[in-house]
This record gives sequence, structure tokens and C-alpha cells, in this order.
Amino acid sequence: MRSLHTQAQRSSSPTRGMPRSTPWSPRSRCPGRERWLRRATPFPVALKTRVAINGNEIGFRDLIGDAGGAAVRAQGHVVLGQPVRLEASLATDRIDIPALVAATIGMPTPGANDATWSAQPFRSLAQISARVALEAEQATLAPAVIANKLRGALALTPQDVAFETVTASIGGGTLSADAGFRSGTGGLTVRTRMALTNADATAVIHGSGQPPVIGRLSSKLELEGSGTNPAALIGSLNGTGSVTLEGAQIAGLDPKAIDVAIRAIDRGASVAPARIGDMVARVMDAGSLSMPWVSAPLAISAGRVRLGKLVVPPQSNDLAANGTLDLLDSTIDARFTLFGAAETGQRPQASVLLKGPIATPRRTIDVSALTSWLTLQSVDRETRRLDAVERASKQPDSAVVPPAPAPTGAGQGGAQAGTKVGANPGVSPPQPRVAPALPPPVVINRLPGISTGPRAMPALPTSPLLTPQ
Repeated sequence: MRSLHTQAQRSSSPTRGMPRSTPWSPRSRCPGRERWLRRATPFPVALKTRVAINGNEIGFRDLIGDAGGAAVRAQGHVVLGQPVRLEASLATDRIDIPALVAATIGMPTPGANDATWSAQPFRSLAQISARVALEAEQATLAPAVIANKLRGALALTPQDVAFETVTASIGGGTLSADAGFRSGTGGLTVRTRMALTNADATAVIHGSGQPPVIGRLSSKLELEGSGTNPAALIGSLNGTGSVTLEGAQIAGLDPKAIDVAIRAIDRGASVAPARIGDMVARVMDAGSLSMPWVSAPLAISAGRVRLGKLVVPPQSNDLAANGTLDLLDSTIDARFTLFGAAETGQRPQASVLLKGPIATPRRTIDVSALTSWLTLQSVDRETRRLDAVERASKQPDSAVVPPAPAPTGAGQGGAQAGTKVGANPGVSPPQPRVAPALPPPVVINRLPGISTGPRAMPALPTSPLLTPQ
């Protein structure tokens, strides 16, 4: 707002001894020192109040009117000086928190070529010392994110802007926040703390069609950063946080999609990536993933919020996720991976990817890992089938073994008589082994001229053992 026009109707006979009181309607032009109130578009204001002036102090009460289309009510007093001091309370039907923050911290007017955050330097803070108690029945926190019953305080000095003890109701839950901005030689420094407790996730996370997430959402964030312009400030943000979703139901994720693909391959369908992708996408699009709760840490660095490892109940270990939210250009790059059941070894998996503007990200299904798993399963199944066929082909056609022959001379009765007491009568006892019969004897006739008497030993030569000397 470049100027503030005021028109006062003064009382001609003020009460003697009391501060002069006048009905007042803003129509006068303020000096250029209030450049921090400048806006890119007109901001209509129509207010009425009663003003009491006492020296350099101006009191106003019963202020009512309209500011930017919202009904406002206020009272307070202003002390003229260096700097100007203001104490007031303000109640309104609606308030735009991003616009209020931008006006108080000297956000530059966005240029035609500016994308999300301007690269123009911050303007100087207002040379005013003020404390204003704020109440709003409805508060816009972000596009399509509305809070109710906002309460808090705005504190201003020539070097600082602080939003203190801010509370609000959102989606049936509670929001609390504090934020402080300080102007210095290195630009504007910010430190902020926010906590959201047990809010309806559909009131915070919106989608183009059905709600992407259902459940009760809780989150904490602590951030700090500094910069000479909005883009540098957002790009410098660092901090930590966490997010928890209870009674979680996430649309577009369904582990049954993996089972459908496995059954189709078991029935003889070919392992074709396009065919598998179509089957998985159809089930994913129509289904959702339910969990009792899910939680994850958040790490903020250089203006990017990174989702840490998911913590889920032991019986709900079918989901893994990782992703990054870029605060500078408001884009998201996330992957959600679903796992199927497997008897042993690696589990089959399929992934859903979200990439692009946070309001309208592009969604794709990645089945490359699932296709590889199905291919290995098909190869293993075919290998086992061929092994079974090969083993069957090596076995003989008949496996009947002929019974051993009974011993000679052993009749049926003898066998029964020789059965021991307690033996199984249905099982034949082992038969003794019989040596084969000897061949008939061979007769050798005497040759003619050979005596049959005993042969005499030949006579030994008689030689003296000792020869006489």
C-alpha cells in the first residue's frame, strides 16, 4: 500500500479537561517511510474508529471496518516518536499468514521473471516498535491449507520481527509455532519452530483427485537460515524434524499388485516388462496401502527436506520410501517401494515414483526389479522341471525282482516246520547257500613198462669221510 488516506471529523467542543476524542476514517497520506507496506496490487481498506489524542499519544478504540475483504476489529494506542510505538489488539475474520509475513519482513515485490522466490534484496524493516495481539477465525497458511481459531502475537522492532506463541486448529488437530527474523549486515536471519499434532491429513495434504493420504498427521520442524534475498534465505535453510501418520491409508500403493503379476506368470504368461507394468499399474491405481502407523525422520539441508528411513510396525514391513522436497522450487522427487512375499531369498518388489511440482507431480511405475525377479523364478522353475524329466528317464521300466530259489529237498511242510516261534509267517526265511557239485573223477591208466612198486632211492657214492694220513 503506497499511501494511506484519512479523513477526520473532529468534535468542535471536546470535553474540558479530557483528551480530545474524534470519529476517524483513514483517508490521509502517510510519508514514504512506510515503504514496507507496499504491495504489488491494491489493498482496499475502509475503517472507522474513535480517536483520543493526548500530546504525542493517540488512542483508538472501537475500530471496525474492512481490510482486503475481511472484517476487522481493533483497539490500541500509538506513541509518536523515534521509533513510533504501537500497542494494539486486532481481530479479523480472515488473515493471510504468508502475506502478513512478507509485509513485515520486507519481502521484495515479485518481478515478472521471478519463479517461486525472488532474487531481489529484502527491504529495510519498518522503523517501528510494536506489539499486536492477533486473533483470526480463519487463517490461510499455504494454498488450500486453512487453519481455524488462530491466536498469537506480532512483535516488531527496527531490527527484529517475531511471531510469538502462535496457535491454531487445523483438521481437528493443533498447530503451534514461533518464528523470529533479525536484520543484519549479512541479510535476514530466521529461526523458527513448528509442531503439528493429530491433524486430519486430508486438511494438510491435497491431491488432484482422491485424497493421497488418509490418517492423523503429526509433525515437528526446527529451521534456521540467512540470506540477503528470499531465494538465498530459502536455499540456506537447515534443520531437523519428524513426521508420523497414524491409521495410515496411502492411495496408489497396493502390495496385491505384485501377487497378481506372480500368479499371471505361474499360469504361463510371458515375462514381458510392458505386460507386467500394465498389470501392476491397474492394481496400484485402484488400491491403497493400510498401516497402523508409520513414522520417519526429516533432515533439512540447503533448502531441501529429505525423508529418512521409515519406521513401521513389524507386521507392516511391505513399504520402503525415500524422497526429497525442494523448498526453493517447490518440487518433489520421491520413491515408494512395495515388497511381496517370498519363501526364501530376495523379495519381489515394485516402485512408484513421484517427480515434479509438488501440487502436480508426475507418477510412474517401475517394475524393472519385479521383472528380473520373475525371470529368475521362471528359469529356476524350468530348471527343476527338466531335472525331474531327466531323473525319470534314467529309471528302468520294471523294477520287479524274482524270488530266490528254495533249497533242494526242502518241502513246503519242512519250511513251515522250521519256522521259528515269533517269526513273521508272511516273510520267507533266508535260504542257506549250497556249493556247486564237483565234476566226475578222472581215471589215469598206467603206461606200459613202468613198475608200479615203490621207487628205490639211488645209491649214494661211498667216499670216506676221513682220509688216513
